[in-house]
Order: sequence, then C-alpha cells, then structure tokens
Amino acid sequence: MLAAVEFSGRLASIPASDLFQWAKNDRRTGALVVRRSSREKRLYFQDGQLVAAFSDNPAEFYGQYLMLNGYVSEADLVRALAFAAETGRRLGSVLVELGVLSTESVRTTLRDHIQDVTLDLFLWDRGVFFFEASEPPQEAIPAEPLDSLFLAMEGARWLDEYRRIRQVLPHNDVILRRHGTAEVPSGDLAPLELWIWSKVNGRRTLAQLHGAVGGSFFRFLAAALSLCVREVLDIADMQQARQSSTRELSLADLLVDEAQQRDSGGEEETTPVPLSTLEKMVPLWIAGRLPSDQRRSFYARCDGTTRLKELLGANRKAELDQLFVAMGRGVLALLPAPLSQLEAAADRQKAPAETRWWRRLLPGGAEGKS
Repeated sequence: MLAAVEFSGRLASIPASDLFQWAKNDRRTGALVVRRSSREKRLYFQDGQLVAAFSDNPAEFYGQYLMLNGYVSEADLVRALAFAAETGRRLGSVLVELGVLSTESVRTTLRDHIQDVTLDLFLWDRGVFFFEASEPPQEAIPAEPLDSLFLAMEGARWLDEYRRIRQVLPHNDVILRRHGTAEVPSGDLAPLELWIWSKVNGRRTLAQLHGAVGGSFFRFLAAALSLCVREVLDIADMQQARQSSTRELSLADLLVDEAQQRDSGGEEETTPVPLSTLEKMVPLWIAGRLPSDQRRSFYARCDGTTRLKELLGANRKAELDQLFVAMGRGVLALLPAPLSQLEAAADRQKAPAETRWWRRLLPGGAEGKS
C-alpha cells in the first residue's frame, strides 16, 4: 500500500536546494519523488539524510555507472545482471558473490552513484514533485548516508559549472567529431571519456551521443567538453537547437496519478473537489510571515477577503500549484466565505466569539479580528 502524499509542488516554484534543506532541517524520513515528462527520480531520506536514490532511466542505472567508470567490464556486468535476474537479488551483492567487486567497493560506488543520480536533478528546471512518508528499501549492502545540506551546496556548484559548459556546448544538437586520426588517442583518458570517444561518429548530436553512452548527463557534458578542450574531439556543427519536447507536467495530473495508484493499492477511495467548487472558496494565509520570493505576490492576496476565482490571474496554473503546496504545508486555509461575511452572519445570530472557528485561523489566534 502506498503512503499518502504529504507535500507536493513544482520545481519552478520550489527548487531542489530548498527541498534538501527542508528535509535536513525537519529530519524527514520518506521518499521525495520528482517527475519530468516520462522520467522519474525517487530519493529516500532517513532522519534528513539521503540514503538511496533511484531513476527509471536505464542510462542512470547502477550497472551502467559501474561500467562507464571502469569498475566492471561489459562482460562481467552482463553476467552479474543475468544472475541477479535469476535469483531476484540486488546487483551489488551479486557482484560481491561473483568476486567482481569487494563489499567496500560496492558500498563506495553505491554512494557515488546515489550522489550522481541526485545531483543531476539540480539541472532540471522543470518538473513536479511530492514527498511521501515511506521507509527506504532494504539493501543487502547499504550505502553510507549523504548529508542533505552538502548535496544542496554541491548541486548549486554543479549548476554553476553546467552553465559554464553551456557557453561552449550551448544545446543538445551540437555535433562532435574526432580530431585528426580515427585511432584511439594517445595519453590518459578516463573510462567515461574513452566511452564517449568510441561513440563519436561525426553525425550524432550531443543528445544522441548521451543516449549511446548513458550515465549522469552532467558528467557526460563535462567529459565531452574536456575532450574538446584537449583537442581529442572537435565541434563539427553547432546546428540550430530544436524545440524541446519535454512536456511540462501538471501538478494536478501528478496528484490524480498518485490517487489512482493509492486506489489500486486498496486504500480508501477519495472524491476530488471540482474546480468550480474550489473557486468559490476564500483563501486565507495563516502562517504569519509571507515568503520573500516570487510566491509572495499571490500569497499576499490570500487575506480572507476575495474568492479564489477572482484571485487567479494570467498565471492561473502556477497559482493553483502554489495554492495546493501551501495547503499541503498547512500555511493556507480555505474559508467558505469572506471573513467579513462570516463575521456579519455571526453578529446577526449573536454568536459568542469563542464559537467563531475562523478566528482561530488568524494570526491573533482565538481573539482574531473584529
């Protein structure tokens, strides 16, 4: 049975660095699931530290990481994967049993792989996420936990470096070719660099080349740039960047999808609130101090005076997402009518102040506002 969603939102509103700091400060245990188009990353935290990370992209699988970085040969990886499939065991423990890697090597490489899968997330400028309270999967050889604050800082460094790389390789339709002879270049090449060089044919774009190589996209770009700087590879054609086909997911779609999964898992069915009903409600910010970022403008208007339908502007989709995020965090409430109407109705009925439940939502607590 799937755990209930505790917290959800969009990366454009809440960047990955904020999510990691939140997990660290609140000592969270559970799974942070991030989706972009058809891709998903699932990061598991234990008391605020990252203990596991999974991607549904085969290019980012643990076995691919081991092969690209020279820890295992392709033949050993195929043999280990076949044995793991037959026995239903994890790849790491199988590699130890087959004598390909030591237990300590598996533990170290698992930790490095988790870090790469996680930090590539900082390159995502779009996507939706949710956090659910669930225990991380049991591993025969668990990796050492990673500090969430360190990941937030390292992710910021990756993003800065990624922007510098993009000054030379500005988009994914750049085509690379081998410099000079087609023979294996002399000098020291890292295993990943050698894999990239072997897949370059003068026709593949960066996107196609990464598809042939796999692994962390950031590591791939950094290695490709290094090969160009050292004149092992040349830029053959810049071309013109094609329109990205990455589909921006709707947070509503994400929540519906999660609800359907929970229903299929046997949890109690819930009925979604129609948007037409939601629009009649009056949002009220109840957490005191407003955020200082771009969300402030919308939340400042959630003062208990205006119905949601009248609050939503040109950025309707993003504002609805902000509404759901704030409600999930318990910092925003929805009233059935404006505060003035609630007070007027209570005055007509001569209702005592202690029975006016909405006053308990206001910064003044039970006293509220007159």
